[in-house]
Amino acid sequence: MSYRSVPAWFLGLGLIAGSAHADFLEIRVGAGGWNPSFSGDVVSGGDDVDLESDLGLDDESQIRAYVQIEHAIPLVPSARLEYNEMQTEASGRVTTTFDGVNFTGDVDSDFDLSHTDLVFYWELLDNVVSLDIGGRIKYVEGELVIRDRTGSGQVSRTDIEEAIPMLYTNIGFDLPVTGLGVRANLAGISGFGDNRIIDANADVHYDLDHFGFELGWRHMAFKLDDQGDIDADIRVSGPFLGVNVHF
Repeated sequence: MSYRSVPAWFLGLGLIAGSAHADFLEIRVGAGGWNPSFSGDVVSGGDDVDLESDLGLDDESQIRAYVQIEHAIPLVPSARLEYNEMQTEASGRVTTTFDGVNFTGDVDSDFDLSHTDLVFYWELLDNVVSLDIGGRIKYVEGELVIRDRTGSGQVSRTDIEEAIPMLYTNIGFDLPVTGLGVRANLAGISGFGDNRIIDANADVHYDLDHFGFELGWRHMAFKLDDQGDIDADIRVSGPFLGVNVHF
């Protein structure tokens, strides 16, 4: 696959982190990769198209990066800006009508659910046990392209663009003195139409003076009704590994 470039906001905000240092402010910049698997189905005007058995989508390494700012200003939320690549190409076989195009055999497909998230949260606990609550806005800008390979040359292209607000909570436990800790966070929403979104992470992390490491698992589930002329029930999950610097 060909990787997307990390968005410009990540590079720019990363430079800011190098000059920020105060007792009441911490800036953390992280990057790494994850290896998600795709499952579920999509439908647009015909039978369901399965992401694995019909389109042939498989595991593929992706980029993830974030900038996080925590502070001690009362009532003002801390924030985290995060980018997650979710782009893959595959070959499969589709024999149904999708988005007005009648497919009768072998196809190539491009599937993209890459997104940028803004997380804002308030720290209720910040000791050995930490607890945050807030919100998460997920901006998805992607597409699903299916190309017929049987000779007809027909192409279906569905754009997916949506800003999705979600509730967010994070809980963690740090072993005193060691720098080792565990945490889990969950964001989700249900009830705007027939749409439901879940985004969950769990990781083990280790922090040194200005560097840190993260190893964890992420699971996302999208149930979308009539978004970009398609209905979708999609699950994406897999392990991730990352490093960060903090000041």
